[in-house]
Amino acid sequence: MGPLNNSGNLTNTGTLNNNDLMTNTGTLTHNSSSLYNAGNLINDNLLNINSFLENSNSGTLTNNSNSMLNNNDQVNNYGLLTNNGDLTNNDILYNRGTLTNNGALINTSDLRNFNGAILNIGTGGSSGTLSGNITNQGSLTFNRSDDSPYSDIISGSGSLTKDGQGAFTLSGVNTYNGATTVNNGELKVNGSISSSSLTTVNSGAIISGTGIVGALTINSGGFIAPGNSIGTLTVNGPYIQHGIYNCEVQAAPASTIPGTDNDVINITGSADITNGTLNVIPLAGNYVAGQTYTYTILSSAGPLNGPFATITGSSPLFTYTMTYDTNNAYLHLLSSKKREQAISIGNPGQVASYVNSNGSQALINQLNPLTTSQLKQAFNQLSPAASTQVSDMTANIELSHMDVPFAGLHLHRDKLLKDIGETARQLISNLTSFKQSFAQFFTFKLNNKKLRFSSLQDTDVKHLPVSAEVDLGKASLWIQGAGSRFSQGNIADPSGLSVSGLEGMTYDTTIGINYALPTVKLGLVSGYNYSTYKMKVDGDKGNKNSGRIGLYGLWEPTLNGYIKGSVYYGHHRFKGERIMTVIPAVAHQKHNGHHVSGLVEVGRDITLPRSVILTPYFSAGALYLHENGYREIGADIQNLAVKSRHSTTLQGKGGFQLVKLWNGKEDTQVYSFVRLGATYRRTVGRNQKVWATLVGQGGQFTVNSKNKRRLMINPSVGVTAFLAQSVSTTLGWKGEIGSTQQEHQIVARVDWNF
Repeated sequence: MGPLNNSGNLTNTGTLNNNDLMTNTGTLTHNSSSLYNAGNLINDNLLNINSFLENSNSGTLTNNSNSMLNNNDQVNNYGLLTNNGDLTNNDILYNRGTLTNNGALINTSDLRNFNGAILNIGTGGSSGTLSGNITNQGSLTFNRSDDSPYSDIISGSGSLTKDGQGAFTLSGVNTYNGATTVNNGELKVNGSISSSSLTTVNSGAIISGTGIVGALTINSGGFIAPGNSIGTLTVNGPYIQHGIYNCEVQAAPASTIPGTDNDVINITGSADITNGTLNVIPLAGNYVAGQTYTYTILSSAGPLNGPFATITGSSPLFTYTMTYDTNNAYLHLLSSKKREQAISIGNPGQVASYVNSNGSQALINQLNPLTTSQLKQAFNQLSPAASTQVSDMTANIELSHMDVPFAGLHLHRDKLLKDIGETARQLISNLTSFKQSFAQFFTFKLNNKKLRFSSLQDTDVKHLPVSAEVDLGKASLWIQGAGSRFSQGNIADPSGLSVSGLEGMTYDTTIGINYALPTVKLGLVSGYNYSTYKMKVDGDKGNKNSGRIGLYGLWEPTLNGYIKGSVYYGHHRFKGERIMTVIPAVAHQKHNGHHVSGLVEVGRDITLPRSVILTPYFSAGALYLHENGYREIGADIQNLAVKSRHSTTLQGKGGFQLVKLWNGKEDTQVYSFVRLGATYRRTVGRNQKVWATLVGQGGQFTVNSKNKRRLMINPSVGVTAFLAQSVSTTLGWKGEIGSTQQEHQIVARVDWNF
C-alpha cells in the first residue's frame, strides 16, 4: 500500500498492513484482527489500540508530542517505538526492539522489556517519565538533565543505567538483579535495590540516599554521599571505594549518633577504602573551639581494609583526623583555627578578624561550613568598601557639572560674533523675530531690550547641553538638561578579590540666571541630579538624588582672554542595597550627604580664517564630600552600621576647542564645534577608608579602597542648526574615556518659538 493519511475518524476492524507511511492527525481506532507496521506510522492526535499491533523490526512507530496512544490489548515492538506524547498501557506492552520515551509512559498492566531490548526514559533533556511497575530483562536507561523520581518497582534480570546530569530517585522496593551503573548525575536510593545487583559509580557521578543497595564499587572520580542531607546508606554486600566519600557532620554533644549527627555507610560485607578519599563537610552549627568531635562514619560487618588514602575537609577552620578498628572508621573533628588565620589579608581579612572577636554566634555558625573560597567571598560581601565607588561617582558627577553655567557667558559673547563677521550678524537678525512672541507669552514689554533665544555650548561641559537661553538686556535666564551612561572599574584588593566597580545612568537639570557688567558677568545657579547604579561583581544597586546651588562669574580682562569660576553647595540622598550570596541576604540603607566645591578656568580665543575660533583652556577644581553614617536593615545577622566619612577630590583639565559658524541655505545657519581635552582626577590620600561594625555587636573594623588616579581623554562633537525663524535643533556626543572610568552621552534637542 502507499501512504495513508487520516485526518478524520478511522476505525479498523480487519487486518491493516502498513509498509510505507501512515499518518494519523485525527482519530484512528484499531478494534479487531491485526495491525502490522513495517513502515513508518506517525500519530499526531489519538491512536486507540483495542486489538493486536505489531511494530516489526523494520518499522518505526512515533507518537508525537501532544498526542495520545492508548493500548488496550497487546502491542509488540520489534523496531523503533518513540513516544513524545502520552503512551498509556492498559494491557500488554512488550518491547523487543528500542522504545524511547520523551513523553509520559504510563503503565497500569504488563510492561516488559525483553532480553536484548532497549528502553530509554529520556534522552538527556528535561522530559520523559515512567510510572507503573516494569519487568526489565534487557537494558533500562534513565537519562534526564533535571531531577526525576520513580516510586514503583523494577523487577527482572536486566540492567539499569543512570545517565544525564539530573538526580534520579528510586524509592520503591526494586527486585531486579542486573547490574546498576551510574555514569552521570546522581542516583538517590531511598528505597532498595536487590542485593544481587552490583552497583558501580563512575567518574563524575554520585550515589546517595537512605536506602539499601547491593555490592557497591565507587570508581576513581566517583562520589558517595549517604543520606539526603545527613543519613545512612546501607550496602548489602562488599564495599570498594576508589573515589570520594563526601561525609557531612554537624555540631553535636560529646557522644554523637551515626546517621543523625553524621553520615555513615553501613556495610553488611567487607570494606576496602585504601584507595579512597574522605572529604568532610561540616554543616552550620555551634562548634566549641578546642573541643574534639568524634563520629563513626563507616561500619562493616566484615573486615575493614584501610585507612583512607587522603583526608580533606571543606572548611579551613577545622582539623580532620581518622582512627580505625577492625570494623569501623572514626572521624575526629577539632575546631582549631580562627577565621583571621584562614583569611588574613585585604578587606576580607579585616572583616574576618573582627567577626572572630565580635561576630554573633549565629553568624559564626553560618560561616563554619564554608570553604576557603566561600569564606573569603563571604567576608568580602560583609565589607562596605564598595561604598567608596558611590562616593567617587558623586564627586565625578558634581565636578563635571561645575562649569555648566558658563555655556552662555563666553562662547557666544558679542565680540566673538563680531569677530566671526557678517554670518553671525545675519544669525542675530534671524533670531530677533522671537522677540514679539516671547513678550506676548510673558505678558510684559521688553522696553527696547534685545531678545535672544539661542543654543548654548559650555566651553568645558560634562554633558553636551540641551539648553535654552533668554537674554533680557543685561540679564539672561537659561535652562539645561543632560543625561549620560557611566562606568567605573573594579579596584584590586590584596586578598585577590576586588572592590567592585559600578555602571549606571545619570540625569541632570540645571537652571540659572546671570547679570552682565562691562567686563564681568555674575550668576546664580540651581540644579537637580538623579543617578542609578549597579555594582559589577555582586549586583549591589542603588540610586542618588542630589540638589545643588551655586554662584558663578566670568571676567574678561582682555579682548580675547577670560577667567571664570564657580562655587557650589550640594545635598545628596543615597539609597542602596548590599547583596550577599554566600550567606544569602540583602541589606538596605539610606543616608544623607553634602558637598562644597569650587572651579577656576582660564582660556584665550584665537580667531582663524573661515569663521573659525580656536580656544585653548585650562581649569582646576576641588570637591569636599561628607556622608553621614547609617544602619542597614533586612540582612539580620549581616546588617552593618557604617560610620560617617568624608573625602576630597582634586581635578585638572586642559585642552582646546574649534568653533565654526556656517551659513546655510535660505534662513538656515549651522554652528558646530570639535573639542579634545584631558582630565586628571584623584582623591586625596593613599586609600579611602570606611569604618563599620555589625549591628548590635561591639568593636569596629576598617576596610580600604585604594585610590586610583584617573586620567581621561575628553573628545566631543556637536552641531546646532537654526532651521527656520521659529525652530532650532541640537545634536551632540561627548566621551570621557579612561582605563578605569568611561562615560558616553548623546544629546538631541529641538527649540521652537511659542
